[in-house]
Amino acid sequence: MTVHEFSGYSYETQYQMLRQRGVFLMTRSTKYAWVVLFAFDGFYVEVAQARGSGKIRFIRSFTYIQGIAPYLSLININPVLNN
Repeated sequence: MTVHEFSGYSYETQYQMLRQRGVFLMTRSTKYAWVVLFAFDGFYVEVAQARGSGKIRFIRSFTYIQGIAPYLSLININPVLNN
C-alpha cells in the first residue's frame, strides 16, 4: 500500500489498519495531545489523540524523514554508548 492509498481511507479504517499491521515506534507529548508514531508499509504514520477525551485529532501519513524530527531528541542512546 502506498502513503497516498492509505490517506484515502477514513480515520476509522486507517486506525484499524494501524492496530492490525502498524509497528509502534514511539510516543511524544504535546500540550493538547499524545502523538503516536507508527511505521506502516514503508512510510510513517502519526496518530494524535486528545489528552482529555482520547479522541483522534488527526492521522498524518508521510514518507519524508523530516517528519520524524520531533521524535529524534526523545531517543536515549546512552545504553548503546555504554556497551
